[in-house]
Amino acid sequence: MALCRPDVFGKLEPMDNRRESWVDYAKAIGIILVVYGHVARGLHNSQITMNEHFYKLADNFVYSFHMPLFFFLSGLYFVKSFNKRTTKEFVFSKIDTIVYPYILWSLIQGLTEATLSAYTIGTVTYAEVFALLWQPRAQFWFLYALVLIFLFSTIIYRYFKINKTSIFLLISFVLLISKSYLPWTLFSNYIFTFLIYFALGMFFQENNIKTKLGKTSVAVCITLLFLTSQYLTLWQAELFRNVTVITSLFNSMISISFVVVISLLLSKFNFVTLRLIGISSMAIYLLHILAGSSVRVALQKIAGTNLYEIHIVMGLFTGVFAPILLVYLSKKIRLPFIESAPISNMFSFMAKKSRC
Repeated sequence: MALCRPDVFGKLEPMDNRRESWVDYAKAIGIILVVYGHVARGLHNSQITMNEHFYKLADNFVYSFHMPLFFFLSGLYFVKSFNKRTTKEFVFSKIDTIVYPYILWSLIQGLTEATLSAYTIGTVTYAEVFALLWQPRAQFWFLYALVLIFLFSTIIYRYFKINKTSIFLLISFVLLISKSYLPWTLFSNYIFTFLIYFALGMFFQENNIKTKLGKTSVAVCITLLFLTSQYLTLWQAELFRNVTVITSLFNSMISISFVVVISLLLSKFNFVTLRLIGISSMAIYLLHILAGSSVRVALQKIAGTNLYEIHIVMGLFTGVFAPILLVYLSKKIRLPFIESAPISNMFSFMAKKSRC
């Protein structure tokens, strides 16, 4: 059975076979962890009773690598995409697919939270919402950081003529370990902290490392390293408190490698729903806070339950599948520009008009 997805008219069409399915599975794993983390933290902040020890362990586990995983996945196709476009075309493509949804959904979610703050646990102000150009908030910081990393990488590749991912990886590592000695700004902190994972994605793809991770012996070693690393990180963190940058990097690299190993294994099968979650990861990332918060409020205020198990299951399910349903319905009724918009076309038109 071929994997299908809704097209712009709401019908089902076969999935593009050129997509690497393991990447979709990796995105699915990552976005499920993202949704779980935000749902669990929302419940914890709402004082909904849960096992505190389990909450802290699960929270530390999820936040030890789930966002580095997405920076890694974002870096996989940078070189290929960069080389087949001009600098302007490349930058404009990121305005369409990252800057636009960042601004749109920061405003939609932020204004909703600020308006309903009297009925929720949030304390968001309208001033915080409109500060999005210099102070990203909630989950949208990732898109903000990703734009900065794309721009930084573009400058390095275009104007410093870097043509080897190994050199770029070395630069990113130097910036990471030196960041405490460099001038701090929000912009530089995002770049210095997360560029290393983006560069690892570039290096991984250019050197076809997935063929090595697909070997059984390597996969077993990675799995053992992952279990050991997480054990040390979660239960023996006190031993490594003085070298947090290096240990955090090592743990994230091992964890990302483990996710790749699992994703390569999953790619040998056809888990349609899981792959659909990965393909829809952007929509889920943009919308899951609104979806998860809504179901939490509904369960508390309408159903009158504070049972943690019900909240976590319903919050996770709604946070994952409500955005997929919304995107499907928006395409069904031909409502455009939910996740991206051709803003670059407008810029190109204005530029051409100015030359006339």
